[in-house]
Amino acid sequence: MIGKYFDRFPLTEYGGQAVRNILAKVDLSEQSKKDIYTYYDFTLEEGLTRPDVLSNNYYDDPNFDWVFYLVNDVVDPYYSFYLENDVFDEYIIKKYGSKETAEQTIVFYRNNWYLLDDSSISVDVYDSLSPKLQEYYAPVTNVGSTVIRYERRKEDWIRSTNAVVELTLGDVADYTVGDRITQASSSASATIRSIDTVNNILIVHHVSGSFIEGVLGDTSITDVNPIHTNILSSETNFWQPVTAYEFEQEKNEGKKQISVLPSDYLATFDGEFAQRIK
Repeated sequence: MIGKYFDRFPLTEYGGQAVRNILAKVDLSEQSKKDIYTYYDFTLEEGLTRPDVLSNNYYDDPNFDWVFYLVNDVVDPYYSFYLENDVFDEYIIKKYGSKETAEQTIVFYRNNWYLLDDSSISVDVYDSLSPKLQEYYAPVTNVGSTVIRYERRKEDWIRSTNAVVELTLGDVADYTVGDRITQASSSASATIRSIDTVNNILIVHHVSGSFIEGVLGDTSITDVNPIHTNILSSETNFWQPVTAYEFEQEKNEGKKQISVLPSDYLATFDGEFAQRIK
């Protein structure tokens, strides 16, 4: 497989020996690929996800796995193509340290309309909402263009965080950026964004609940200062925190949709690659 692919790369001299220049690039722009070839869409299925297996299935030769990488603009053959469960978990652990950490790390907040089976409300209920909350709904009309109800807007609005709060502590020595902290007395929790060791201040975000002055672990909170609020308390039910694990999982699922070069074009594509490698 590797030999077949790199056999097409030009030779260069290194250390007095002729070697393959694996840093060579192929000029196959998106437009040139569209002009020359026809592709069809394919959804990866269980047992048919690895490029070498796909190559064997479509081209009767596992050595053309590199065609799937080029056609789908895959740079990293290990982690940029769709990952099956065991490899995906390996990737998560390598990137985040553990699966548990990835599941607890909030990366952003998203409008949660997609979690609701029925998000419609009556006209009367809509009229009773504040203008801010009305923004989350869209009108549904009948054939006469009369509004008969409202339903949640199906838009994936994103907020980088829900709130940013400054906590002044007795001591910040035991804390690290990225830690998730929880105050037992208030049940509030947040992720540390930055630390001011001179003034014993934590800047936290991804806040759940409300911190109060009092005990926090082995130290105490002496002052709570809200800095910025992206999601008001009245809007909390309209948003869902998205964890690193969920985000990576969604990206991976999106990679199931790939483009496949029909076998009729394979010989031409192979020749084009050999000519354009430089």
